[in-house]
Amino acid sequence: MNIKYILTTFGVAALVTAAYFFFSVTIQPLPIPPPLTALPGIITNADLTSGTPHKNLEQEVVTQPATPIPTAVTQKKTMKQAIDGCFGDADFEKCLAGFIEPYISANGTLAALKEINTLQQSDSRIRSSCHPIVHVIGRETFQQQGDIPKSFAACDQTCHSGCYHGAMERFLRGESVYSDPAEERSHISETEVKQKIQMACQNDQPANLRFQCLHGLGHAVVFFLGYDLVKSLQYCDILSSPWDRQSCWGGAIMENITAADKSKRYLSATDYHFPCTALDDKYKNDCYVMQTSRMLEMGLSWDGIAAECKKAGLYRIACMQSMGRDASNNSRVEKPEAAARICEKTEGSDREACVRGVAYALADNTWDGTYVMPFCDSFLNVSDQSYCFRMTRNYMMGSLVRTEAFVDQNCKTFVPNSDLCLTK
Repeated sequence: MNIKYILTTFGVAALVTAAYFFFSVTIQPLPIPPPLTALPGIITNADLTSGTPHKNLEQEVVTQPATPIPTAVTQKKTMKQAIDGCFGDADFEKCLAGFIEPYISANGTLAALKEINTLQQSDSRIRSSCHPIVHVIGRETFQQQGDIPKSFAACDQTCHSGCYHGAMERFLRGESVYSDPAEERSHISETEVKQKIQMACQNDQPANLRFQCLHGLGHAVVFFLGYDLVKSLQYCDILSSPWDRQSCWGGAIMENITAADKSKRYLSATDYHFPCTALDDKYKNDCYVMQTSRMLEMGLSWDGIAAECKKAGLYRIACMQSMGRDASNNSRVEKPEAAARICEKTEGSDREACVRGVAYALADNTWDGTYVMPFCDSFLNVSDQSYCFRMTRNYMMGSLVRTEAFVDQNCKTFVPNSDLCLTK
């Protein structure tokens, strides 16, 4: 890896960022951003009241590039063929990058994201894998744009904001993004990585965009350090504020669970609560926010996961919210009520945590009410519906920096027969 190139690129990115972030945006679903101020449910994001909402994918106007974009039919066939072919490849993401790189060179990042968004609506396999697919789009976007501000401007929130995360990965990893980290670590010193960590995400970013930057940074640090989770969390501690550190921890913990090379992960084959129980106390809540993904991988049923969460002591609520986040996939891939039936098997604060976990994850997926509002409307009990809609409104207007008018319009669009959605 060319260190001079990396540091030069980084320096340009840092300088451009200060002047450039005039815009606002914000594998399984992402962990919930850590709180800046407390909203109900412990594990939420900032209760922000201002900010310009990011453009919706549906509202995006893509300028026709010099190279004509193929017809919609041709685009769908070509993209789908590439993805389907790579599903059978030992290195899915590297395989897909070979298609994505020339695609976005010709058509642009937004065209690629729009195509993925269209495909995932009718193809459940693509829908369940859309986050790692969009990571690849983000990596190739950074490769072409050359810095974080321009890359983030080219991305949007499609599939849990994977484009932003992929751009951050490429920023830190460089050309080693598809390589074994053990072979690449000698090409950039740990001191240089620490410097990049401190400067990667600028303080003047909106909270929703800053979270995506810091979360992606956490992923990349774990990769660079060869999946040494404990050391990676300590690298995140270099960041100046508690919120920044927590956001980075979440990305690092997620990468440890979702790593493409399963042999590198810091996990136990028999302990459902590891590594959370082995980490310092300050990391445990954020660890449990992701831990049910590991429990699912180990073969536990939803009932089994709920039983294990009850053993998590102080972190029981974080664990139950994690279960809700994982269950959200059922409402995206199947029907809105699929995740509601899972949460309805629990009681009291456990149920509320499950509801929040589903609702926040579904809202994060699209930054609007596409999935989350039909989910809330599908509960059998009116009190559950009311709670779900209330948490959704808080989250969209706080963490996602959406206006009240935007949320109200979403209610009318996605659940036109629900008065509860409009309840302030």
